[in-house]
Amino acid sequence: MTAELAVRAEDLSKTYTGEAAPVRVFSNLTFELPAGEFAAVMGPSGVGKSTLLHLLGGIDRADSGRVEVFGRSLDEMTPKERARFRNETIGFVFQFHHLLPEFTAEENVAFPERIHRAITLSPSASAGPRTAPNTTRNARPVNQVTNDWAMPNAPNWAY
Repeated sequence: MTAELAVRAEDLSKTYTGEAAPVRVFSNLTFELPAGEFAAVMGPSGVGKSTLLHLLGGIDRADSGRVEVFGRSLDEMTPKERARFRNETIGFVFQFHHLLPEFTAEENVAFPERIHRAITLSPSASAGPRTAPNTTRNARPVNQVTNDWAMPNAPNWAY
């Protein structure tokens, strides 16, 4: 019996182009991550860790190759389908500039779930103003969070 795969990346290539010379981040990257396994993406600054995570999470698209998450091809989804898939299946917590400084890290992580609930449970868009998540105030302040991190045992949330 073959173990279910959480992630399959096949022949991923990504190059950034701009006014300067093109920068190849990686080429023909292939790997599999079985469901239930934990993995770390480590390396020095600039080697493509964030780029890889953005591709695996459907935030960005590879120049070539294929990404599957729990058997679903991200490459075959529309942008709207990828956004919904991220919200329901994948969780991201970004570093400083993507967090709201007036809230704790825990409150920042809780926002997507509150938004998801508001969208799916609210009978109308005019259901009234939304408030900050009701979470404990003893979480580390956002300005003390120094790296990407995720809350263990939390529901899967997207940004």
